Amino acid sequence: MRHEISDEAWAVMEPLMPTVTGRSRPWTNHRLAVEGMAWKYRTGAPWRVSTALENWTVAALEK
Repeated sequence: MRHEISDEAWAVMEPLMPTVTGRSRPWTNHRLAVEGMAWKYRTGAPWRVSTALENWTVAALEK
């Protein structure tokens, strides 16, 4: 897997990520999430809005 963030940078960031406490739901893979954000920032790819949300927003604004 190609990484946007170096292993050295991740070693600094990883301890700052939240951990599971008590009976909370397990977190997603933090590195994968941060890698995705870095990729979006690097490529300038647009964030997509689902059509369900888009249709709901339009319906709410028309009222």
